[in-house]
Amino acid sequence: MLLDATDDVSYEGLFGTVNAEKIAMTTNRLRTHPYGELYQRIRHYSALLMQSKIPQDGCVSFLLSDPFEMAALAIATLRLRRVLFPISPNMASQEAIVNMLGRARPHLFVHDLPDLNEGLKRKCQYIAAPADAPEHLGVDLDTFMRDVKQEDGMALIMHSSGSTGTPKMVYYNHSNLMKLFEYKIRHFGFSVESTCMTCSAGYHLNGFYMAMCTLLQGGHIINSFEITGTPQYELIRAHRPSILVLYPDLLVDFTHQLDRRNEGAPYIRCLITGGDTVPVNSLRRFFELTGRLPITMIGMTECPTYMGNNTNLEKLGSFGHTPLPGYEIRLIHTCEEAGGGTVGEVELRSLAASSGYLAEDLTGGVTQQQDGWIQTGDILRRDAEGYYWFVSRRKDVVLRNAITIPLSEIEDALLSYDKVENACVVVMESRDFGLTNYDRQITAFVTFRQDADLPGLRRFVANNLADFKNPDQIHVVTSFPRNASGKIDKNALIALHT
Repeated sequence: MLLDATDDVSYEGLFGTVNAEKIAMTTNRLRTHPYGELYQRIRHYSALLMQSKIPQDGCVSFLLSDPFEMAALAIATLRLRRVLFPISPNMASQEAIVNMLGRARPHLFVHDLPDLNEGLKRKCQYIAAPADAPEHLGVDLDTFMRDVKQEDGMALIMHSSGSTGTPKMVYYNHSNLMKLFEYKIRHFGFSVESTCMTCSAGYHLNGFYMAMCTLLQGGHIINSFEITGTPQYELIRAHRPSILVLYPDLLVDFTHQLDRRNEGAPYIRCLITGGDTVPVNSLRRFFELTGRLPITMIGMTECPTYMGNNTNLEKLGSFGHTPLPGYEIRLIHTCEEAGGGTVGEVELRSLAASSGYLAEDLTGGVTQQQDGWIQTGDILRRDAEGYYWFVSRRKDVVLRNAITIPLSEIEDALLSYDKVENACVVVMESRDFGLTNYDRQITAFVTFRQDADLPGLRRFVANNLADFKNPDQIHVVTSFPRNASGKIDKNALIALHT
């Protein structure tokens, strides 16, 4: 049972009892919302969907800047077995939104845009949120999980890649999505006592499932998307999350804040990071300050967080030696290392993986891997003891001297310099062949903790990398542009320096 409409005192979550006054969500606008209010918004959106006469398995798209409204609409949509299609508010233009809606063909578009152009109005029913709707619900929320598990079919369309922000149009069926929730609740230990803070937005799959898993267990979800630096630290300190999800650069900053104040964070039971290169020195320092071993995870929109269970301090930075429960992995296109390790691309299989990709409509254009295996594009190294380490994404490599160089190897070298706060390495086409022997330049962007020391950094990198792996150019920047998922936008970096 999700919530009991007739009880003014105590509401039941799907897996536990929660009081109506208990806080369900704190948004990145620093607004708090209790479970009683969440229930009312779920009723509101459920009535809206029924009033709009959306057919069974019809698509509901939304573009909302408020994480609380996102969560309420998501639960209502899934409960009524409609298809959920979140769109990022950071989309470049309404024309781009029109194109996305044209591919998914939603029956209803819920938004909080200040205005709506005619192209959007012609695509589907549209309504501004929060919208007026009758209070009559007409369905019983108590059977949420039972109905969703019994009725399969498309449940969720994720528009964009978490890493690049580029369109993917990955979709999940109800059975896959429920398995995803089940596996993550079990592995990360979500409960009614959990307070989970995540830096991912609700239209990004990691942010979506973290919010759903927390709320379905009656916990408190805090969305810190776009909150950085001291405000982020103060938010963490104020709410004392038991589960904390931070991108690597946010982890670097949070660890620096703890270090500067000589503080620990004993309330954090589980710290999860990943998605970009993770500085091992920051992981180690976080452990020294808190006594908690950070979880370095890896995942993709098609299958989020399929590895991330290392408990060995000596293997800090690895993903562990087994995938998460419910997932299978294998390495393909492998090559052996001299020390007994193996490098290869990951294939994975899971009941919690996505069901396919959309082409022109909701029923066609699905790409399926043979026997359910998905080729991820993630290149990992399995060491002699069986622990897995990140090498690169298949697309994030450059070939020099007939040797494939992972850009992450260069980022690791830059991040090892103690004055560097964050680093990002890209490949750019060379415009001046007098500067380099290669037509594709390895270009690094770095931020320093305090005073920039570019000569010192160049000497350090030259002493730690082979000559042909050294960056052709290093640019000092004050900050990094972010894509819709909150990660470093490499395409924007390249555009700013060409």
